[in-house]
Parts: sequence; structure tokens; C-alpha cells
Amino acid sequence: MNEERLKGFLSGFIGGIFFGTAAIFIRLINLNAFSIVVWRLLLGGLLLVIILKPSISMLEKYTTPSLLLGILLLLHFILFVKSVQDTLVMNSTVLVNTAPIISLMITALLRIEKICPLDIIMVIVAFIGIVIMA
Repeated sequence: MNEERLKGFLSGFIGGIFFGTAAIFIRLINLNAFSIVVWRLLLGGLLLVIILKPSISMLEKYTTPSLLLGILLLLHFILFVKSVQDTLVMNSTVLVNTAPIISLMITALLRIEKICPLDIIMVIVAFIGIVIMA
């Protein structure tokens, strides 16, 4: 396995741990949803700046797409944090973790991308995990 692929797997693994444990910390912290989201995005943004050290040309090139994705991420985080605060952690976690399954189904229905057998296997594994959690 080459170094770039290993970095990708490690990044995904660490991201999964942070994302998977987010609901627990949201329930433990006694702040409103907006405050949690602001701190989470502020700390994440600072970490990205430190790691990536973006250049001015990079910022100019990706300003519009980054702003649009940032707004969607903000909306997602607010709704996710609010759902964790207002319902059981299990319910909101199951709903959030069905997102890849739903996006794959939309991709298949709209024929945006060709679905490979590995995608179907991963959906089955994810569905089994959701059933176990529920």
C-alpha cells in the first residue's frame, strides 16, 4: 500500500471516530446547538488552515465552491446537533448514517455514476449496522 493511500485510510478512520463520537459529546456539553456548531467549525477550520497552509491562489480558486459547501455544512451541523439534543442519540445517529445509502440510491436512480458491486456490498454492510443499532 502506498503512502498516499495509507494517509487516505488514516484520515477516513480518524474522521469516522470524530464523527461517530460527536453525538456523545453533544449530549454531554451543556450549550445550545448554535454555540456547539460555531465552536466545532471554528476549531475544524483552524485545524485545516494549520495542516493545509492554503495559499492566496488556492483561496481565490476555491472561494465560491467552498462558501457554498460551507453553508451546506453549517446547515447540516445545526440540524444534526439539534436532532441529537431533541431526540435519542441512537435515532439521530441512525438517520445521519443512512446518508451514504440514500445518496447511492439517488445516484443510481439519476444514473449520475455507475454503481459497482463494492458499492452494493458497502450499502448492505451499512444497512446491517443500522439494523444492529436499531
